[in-house]
Amino acid sequence: MLTYKDVGHTITIDLPGNTKYEGYLAECRYRFDSFKGKYLVSMWIRKRMVDYRYKVDSVRVDTQYLSGTRDTIRENLCLVVDHACRIGFFDPYISRLDHILAQQ
Repeated sequence: MLTYKDVGHTITIDLPGNTKYEGYLAECRYRFDSFKGKYLVSMWIRKRMVDYRYKVDSVRVDTQYLSGTRDTIRENLCLVVDHACRIGFFDPYISRLDHILAQQ
């Protein structure tokens, strides 16, 4: 299970160490939508120790609904991020983030 840091209605999830994602974080903001009965989730990728984040603008993740309760939403987000790492979903976002940071 990935580790996360809780910051209000946002969590930062350390991407797996000893992989191509070492040194990166997924930042997930969530809020409960009472009409849908699910959480609305937005996600960003950022490098540890750098105060710049890159929005994950994908129909599959960005501003999507995720099932869970107040007690399980953080673990559910970790499962989503873990799966995204395993299938290489973050690769293009990390490449773009690295390119932007190299230009600064």
